[in-house]
Amino acid sequence: SFSITARAIDLKALASRLSRLTLLILVCITSLRAATLEEANAAFSKANYSTATGLYEELIEEHPGNPTLYFNLAQTYLSAADPARARAACHTAILLDPLDKESHDLMSEIRKRQGDETVTGSRFLSLRPDQWVLLAAFIWIASFLYFGIRKLRPLPLWPGAVLIALALVLASTGIWRQFHDYGENQYMVLADELPREPEAGTPNWDYPALRAGQIVTIGEVTPTHALVTSSDSPFWLPIHELQQVW
Repeated sequence: SFSITARAIDLKALASRLSRLTLLILVCITSLRAATLEEANAAFSKANYSTATGLYEELIEEHPGNPTLYFNLAQTYLSAADPARARAACHTAILLDPLDKESHDLMSEIRKRQGDETVTGSRFLSLRPDQWVLLAAFIWIASFLYFGIRKLRPLPLWPGAVLIALALVLASTGIWRQFHDYGENQYMVLADELPREPEAGTPNWDYPALRAGQIVTIGEVTPTHALVTSSDSPFWLPIHELQQVW
C-alpha cells in the first residue's frame, strides 16, 4: 500500500468481494443448520427417537434460546416413553416462551403420563422477567401521562397512584422471577421418590424424598453426584437423576 511502484488497492472492489464472500458463508451455514433440523425432524417422523434426540440436543447447543427446539425435544422424549426428560425439556420451552399454548398443552399431557394432575398455572402469570419489566415500564409511562393530563384537566389523584403502585408490583414480580425461576444451575429431578444423600452415595430416608419434576439448584458437581443448595442443610443427588432446565 505504501510502495510507489505497486498498484493501489481498489478498496471498493475489495469490500464488494468481502461482502460476497460473507454472504456465501452465511448461506452455507444456514443451509447446513436447516439440513440438520430437517434431519432431526425426519428422524422423529420415522420414530428413530435416539437419533432425533441427539440431533435436537446438538441444535440446542448452537441455539440455546430457541423454544421450538426444546418443544421438539420434549415431544421426542415423550414419544420415546421418557416423560421425565420430556418434562424437563418442556419446562425450558415454557420458560423461554411462556405464552405458547402448545408447550402448556404438552406439559399437561406429560403430567398426566406421570400421574400428576396438578394444574400448570396461568400462561400470563408465567411471563419471562423481561416481559414483566416491559409491562411495568408501559404502565409507569402511562402513569406519568396521566399526571401530565391531570395538570390540564381536573382529574382525581388516585388513578395515577394506582398505576405507579401496579408498575412497582410488576417490576418486583419480574425481579423475583429472575432469581426464583431463571437462576443459574437449575435442574429437574427425574426419578420419583429420590432420597437425599447427606454424603454422596449414602441415601438417608429420614428426610423427605424428592418427587419427579421438582426443581433444585445445584452448586458443586462431581462425576457421579451434584450438591443441592437449599434453605436447609445441603445434600447430594445422583447426577444421572437430574436434568438441567435453565
